[in-house]
Amino acid sequence: MQLDQLRYFVAVAGELHFRRAAERLHISQPPLSFHIKALEREVGTQLLNRNTRQVSLTEAGAAFLVRARRILSDVAEATEEVKRISTGRAGSLRIGFTISTSFHPFFCDSVFRYRRAYPEVTVSLSENVSERQIDVLLEERLDVGFLRGRFDQVAGLTMSPAFLHPAYGPNRSSATRQTPVWEFIGRSLHFAREPASSRGSCRRRSSRR
Repeated sequence: MQLDQLRYFVAVAGELHFRRAAERLHISQPPLSFHIKALEREVGTQLLNRNTRQVSLTEAGAAFLVRARRILSDVAEATEEVKRISTGRAGSLRIGFTISTSFHPFFCDSVFRYRRAYPEVTVSLSENVSERQIDVLLEERLDVGFLRGRFDQVAGLTMSPAFLHPAYGPNRSSATRQTPVWEFIGRSLHFAREPASSRGSCRRRSSRR
């Protein structure tokens, strides 16, 4: 069974007229009739009553129409989801951090900006000491780690220095500097680890002071 056959059937069922359905699909009528008959042979029953005057759904056709529309909708949603994941607009990002890092504006602002830029990505936070984060990154149970201290390059990870001393603007209060990161990014954030199969296209990296 082909998706085009389902689309053709849904179009005919919607129009209850082969010529109008063919015009809607931008194909000629003979191929449309051929594919409908092929679909009926495949499902083993007649889906449409047709004569020279009118077209109507059989009882089986009406039931099949519900399923066909659902299948086409699911395929469209799956296609869009795959596109979002492949471009990093969906999926998940697992972030590790030290408890002291969570109070720093650099970390808070980084996560906030990411959530604002990619609202469909599920962000998960996991608090751990820096040395343990390296192990978890290598085990591919984290995508990003924010570390404190001095570390040598680790094979398999990209180590990038992060300067954690931004200049504060006139509107940045001392209270902001003491607000934990989860208060910045809202209720959509959670601390549970995401399964690897649902990850987005974010590359693994760890940042250190």
